[in-house]
Amino acid sequence: MPAFEMLFLKSVTNDVGLNREIRQRAIEVEAQDAAQAILTGQRLFCSLERIADWSLRADRFELALKGSARTPLRSLSNPGESARAGLLRGSGPSRHPSRRGSLQG
Repeated sequence: MPAFEMLFLKSVTNDVGLNREIRQRAIEVEAQDAAQAILTGQRLFCSLERIADWSLRADRFELALKGSARTPLRSLSNPGESARAGLLRGSGPSRHPSRRGSLQG
């Protein structure tokens, strides 16, 4: 089963108004494919952070095969994407009440 690395990232503004992205947490996940890795990683992040919705601590995530040259398989910072795109590309969670906290296509 392939191993993936999932990075959860948050954009913050410093005291002089400059934006910077910081890593909230890196998680290693074993999964059959990228979609399963995303769901597993989101659930694990929520469990470790003791929150119901991963977007409370992160703006976006990146998913890459472990050991690869840090080229993300999935990454997106545009929260306007659909829930399906979010599952496959890493955007924020759907705001649909039945999908809050995890993305399902």
